[in-house]
Amino acid sequence: MRRSAVVPLIALVALLAGCTGAPIPASSATPAPTRTATTAPTSTATPAPSSSPSTAPAPSSPPVASDPTDGELVTMCVEKVDAYAGGATYASDRGTVEWLAEQTTWFVVVPTDRDGNEGAAVCGIEKTSAGPDVTTYGETIPSGVADQRAELLRGEHPHE
Repeated sequence: MRRSAVVPLIALVALLAGCTGAPIPASSATPAPTRTATTAPTSTATPAPSSSPSTAPAPSSPPVASDPTDGELVTMCVEKVDAYAGGATYASDRGTVEWLAEQTTWFVVVPTDRDGNEGAAVCGIEKTSAGPDVTTYGETIPSGVADQRAELLRGEHPHE
C-alpha cells in the first residue's frame, strides 16, 4: 500500500477508536455522515437543452441512476450488517464514506457498540449501472478497519 494512502487511513482509524458519545440504535438512526474521497467519481455532464430539434440517436443503454447520498450509503451498510449480525447499536451520525476509485466502490464505516464493546460496521458498496450494490460487509474492531479497506483495494469480497 502506498504511504500516501496509509496516513489518511491511520487518521480514520484513530478517529474511530477515539469516538465517544451516545450511540444510536439502527431503528432510530438519522444519518448525517461525512464523505472522504480518494478520487472523485466521474460524472457525465448533461448538455444544456437547445431551441433547435436534435437528431441525435437515443442512448443504447439505460441511464445510470444518480449516486446515492452519504446518508443512503450509511443506511444501506447498517441494514446489511444488522441483518447479518444484529444486536449492535450503530452511530450512523458518525458514519464515514470514502470513494475508492480503483474499485468503483464506496468504503463505508459506521461506529458500533455491542454490549459495551466498540467496533465498526464496514461495507464495500459497488457503483453499478443498476445502482449501488453492497458486495462486502461485516463488523470489526476499530483497529481492523484498515485491513477491511486493504481487502477492498485488492478486490477481495468476503461476503459475495
